[in-house]
Amino acid sequence: MKKRLVALIGVVLMIATVVSGCVKMDPEQTLATVGGVDIKLDLANFYARYQQSQIEEMFGSYMGGADMWKQDIEGQNYEELTQESILDTLILMHILEARQDEFGVSLSEKETDEIAEVAQAFLEANGEEEKAVISATRETVERMLTLTAIEAKMRAAMTADVDTNVSDKEAAQKKIEYVAFLFTSTDEEGVTKVVEEDGKEALREEAQKFAEEAKEAKNFAGLARERSYTAQEATFDSESTHIDVTLLAEVDELKEGDITGVVETEDGYYVAKLISLLDREATDERKETIIVERKNEAYQELSEQWREEASIERDDTAWKAISFIRQGVVRPVEEEPEAVDVGEGTNTEMEAAESESE
Repeated sequence: MKKRLVALIGVVLMIATVVSGCVKMDPEQTLATVGGVDIKLDLANFYARYQQSQIEEMFGSYMGGADMWKQDIEGQNYEELTQESILDTLILMHILEARQDEFGVSLSEKETDEIAEVAQAFLEANGEEEKAVISATRETVERMLTLTAIEAKMRAAMTADVDTNVSDKEAAQKKIEYVAFLFTSTDEEGVTKVVEEDGKEALREEAQKFAEEAKEAKNFAGLARERSYTAQEATFDSESTHIDVTLLAEVDELKEGDITGVVETEDGYYVAKLISLLDREATDERKETIIVERKNEAYQELSEQWREEASIERDDTAWKAISFIRQGVVRPVEEEPEAVDVGEGTNTEMEAAESESE
């Protein structure tokens, strides 16, 4: 079944901020060479500005806006780390392009025509100043779309032989119902109240009483409602991280229908009942996740092998001409992106956004 890949430049990019003192960029300067093929600054700048707009849109509001790029992370600022990642991605795209014949991967005439149409629409939708800042020429736009499309097809081809058979035993997800007696509560005005030490004993007695009643009741959730508590559900396996480790250790040992005693954690007391040793829906979802993990692992292993075998020269100093701190870029959120059908496969940069919209 064909996947729809959100076009890299299917939305109008608008310049948000321009700070004086920008370094002049030579679009023909080589940032890296992969197997004799140069990655020029114009292509890197175009792709970097797209990534910049995505990152600032998702994280800028709570990471300090443009100042987010100055944040130090293990000796490098966020701008440097992001640019390094962007160049790694561009290098891999060129490696995959060079290997496409080995997997019989190519773009059809229809796909190349669609890429040209999307590129033309993008160029017509943006002003000359905007296009100059993000290096949006017909050549760079079509080149970036082509690399993205080939990457998607190569990922599918490289993972085609991955074992997609996952047993119930491997993916099994248990299901519990539980009631939490927490050490904090929030009132209608949003004020958080903390249970003091002397109040925790009374809370524990309350939890203990419910646990004893639950062991005699046929319906755990029904009893919780009768006692004005809220019974919640959770599915898990022994490696789950969304359940407190103390509670997880207790419920993972239960037999179907068993109920815990009062389980004390850092945030409160819990009473839980094991509803099922294998929740069908959660187990099937886990199977899909395992398959994705297998494919990602296979893709990464082969990609790293090819990266080690490839002839790569890079000049990271060329990034000095491209600054996220000095130059901001935003995407109008009301615009719907155009899409290009590129056949089987997913794109590492766009897959998450696409799956959320479907």
